Amino acid sequence: MSPNIQIICSFALTFGVPMAVAVREYWTLGTPPGGLPPQPPVMPEPQPLPDAGVKRLPECLIPKIVRVRELA
Repeated sequence: MSPNIQIICSFALTFGVPMAVAVREYWTLGTPPGGLPPQPPVMPEPQPLPDAGVKRLPECLIPKIVRVRELA
């Protein structure tokens, strides 16, 4: 087998077969029954956070502003 044929066969097996399978799967999906596109999912309204019983962060987790002076 010549090197050119080897390269073509290798390319076809590496990229051709998976691409053919992907195209076949895409075609078999088709449209949903009724011919209408699917509706986007409805997101529920976010629940408000309760104010009572909210714990504050510990002092070790709150960043503190530290000023550093450089010597002139």
